[in-house]
Amino acid sequence: MLGHGSRLARRGVAIWAALMILWALTSCTAMNNQQLHIRIDNATDTDITAFWLGAGSGAGGPGSRAYGAIDRGQITPYRSLKAQFGSYSNYNFITEEGKRFVGSTVANELIGQVALEPGYYTLVLTTVGDKAMVTIRPEETP
Repeated sequence: MLGHGSRLARRGVAIWAALMILWALTSCTAMNNQQLHIRIDNATDTDITAFWLGAGSGAGGPGSRAYGAIDRGQITPYRSLKAQFGSYSNYNFITEEGKRFVGSTVANELIGQVALEPGYYTLVLTTVGDKAMVTIRPEETP
């Protein structure tokens, strides 16, 4: 038979565990609301073998986020990114033909004037000849 102190200790542990779970759930939601959630829509006429989003050098660089291969017509799942310009400012992708496209998601004349607020966005990729174009489309929270 357990004593009164042992039951009290067990109840205290259960309350502490419940509070920790509640804290974890609410802090994740708050943190999620302060991030960008970006997915990529490959509206080009070719498969993309590798795609990176964000500031960095080379094939993605240290400040970029890899989205991997994206088939033509495919939309990737959302990826969470820091709500800062460097997280989404540049793109870098390679097509199945081996062509590499590197550029900015924001026109040069708008840099410093446009910033994405935390939320959900789709970057729609299109190509015209040897030039890639990106359209940023705000989305409702899924």
